[in-house]
Amino acid sequence: MRYFYAYRAINDVLGDDTKALNIVKRTPELWNTIKFALEASFFNALSRIFDKPDTHPKTHNVGRLLQIAKSNINIFSANALETRKRKSSANAHEWINENMREIYVPNNNDFKRLEKYVEKYRNISKNYIIIRHNIFGHRQRLNFNAIHGLYSRTNFTEIERLLVFLKRLHDSLLSLFHDGRKPLLRPMRFSIKTIRKKPDYYTQLVHEIIINQTQSFFDLLSLIPDSHLT
Repeated sequence: MRYFYAYRAINDVLGDDTKALNIVKRTPELWNTIKFALEASFFNALSRIFDKPDTHPKTHNVGRLLQIAKSNINIFSANALETRKRKSSANAHEWINENMREIYVPNNNDFKRLEKYVEKYRNISKNYIIIRHNIFGHRQRLNFNAIHGLYSRTNFTEIERLLVFLKRLHDSLLSLFHDGRKPLLRPMRFSIKTIRKKPDYYTQLVHEIIINQTQSFFDLLSLIPDSHLT
């Protein structure tokens, strides 16, 4: 997530800030290197995340995560949750009974529902994984038209939705494990433009933090007096 949002935030901010863009153009090799590193890291990470569990059974990927959760569903039981809560809090005896009345215990249907979402986004990811395989992972002898054809299938909004889905999935499983909350995919902002327009400076979401910090960096860059740039 952080690779894509850093890459996109840099481009989005510079598209609106002419002075910062002109400063960046003074060191093109640095910024081209940053651009390539972020782009390559994004495509490589996305490919690993959406690997199918049966293709590379020992690797960490989202499909395997859900397989493990479903195969060890007892870790989400009421008894297991209560044990974790008692171990994590010295005064758990004061509130545990009331807290446990509101927990949700998942069943296989919950994980099947999440797996359907994963499969949906895995299908979307195929247009991006093929770029990883042909350009960043195993460099093929592709001409400009072939490369352009691969990138023409991509869509920034689609990627934003895909990456934020992964964060929503992560948070739903974390809330289920720690708090016994039903594993729902709760709403989360994904649009770079929306987040830049209405920044939340108290957010703990990594993609929003990256966007905010990118904006802050170029705002500071724009404060450099013109006399210092000659």
